[in-house]
Amino acid sequence: MVAAKKKRKKKRPKQRKKGRQWLVLCVVAALFTVLGGLIVFLALGPDDVTVLPKRGDVSGNGPVVSYGETDVLSEPVIVEQTAPKSQVVHVSPDGGDLVVETDRPLVAIVIDDMGFNKKNCEALLELDLNLSFAFLPFGPYTAQQASLANRRGRDVLLHFPMEASDSKWKPGSGTVTIAMDYPDIRRIFDDNLAAVPYASGINNHMGSRFTQNSRAMQDFMTSMQETGLF
Repeated sequence: MVAAKKKRKKKRPKQRKKGRQWLVLCVVAALFTVLGGLIVFLALGPDDVTVLPKRGDVSGNGPVVSYGETDVLSEPVIVEQTAPKSQVVHVSPDGGDLVVETDRPLVAIVIDDMGFNKKNCEALLELDLNLSFAFLPFGPYTAQQASLANRRGRDVLLHFPMEASDSKWKPGSGTVTIAMDYPDIRRIFDDNLAAVPYASGINNHMGSRFTQNSRAMQDFMTSMQETGLF
């Protein structure tokens, strides 16, 4: 037992020595890193080092930073934003247009697939927020809820069903397809529009195949132009 203890005591100094060796190696490596960076900095000179500017504030009101597409680092160019005021047109409850001017960036939030789920749709319509609502034609609650949205001064859109690339996806009633000619597209267009009262614009429901077809989209956009919808 005594001999074993003496052997362990002899090993401890070796472990301490190995730990000191690693510490010395780490210190030497750190010194070489700092020295190397200093040499590179002195070789380049302060004029060759580009300091990136600070970002603008999170509200989006800061200046726009533009970097040239070159292989050589260059000073960033600060471009001041001088865009004119944006106009936002809302339909007021009395039927007139309420025009609001603002310098701030604009975002339109559209809630689509409206007209089928009574409870959820009514809860969304109750929100005191400037939202737009897109209603699917022939939904069981479409006409009622589109009228309610209009009375509350909300923008109403027709959520137009269009043919999807994958045939397993069924857009529902009132779908336009690439196999249709202009008279068929226009007939369905008018029927869908009549099913969504107070619609002032359109957004697509599915349509990954239909929107890729130039001829079909031309016929569809002609119908939109003739009805004055956005």
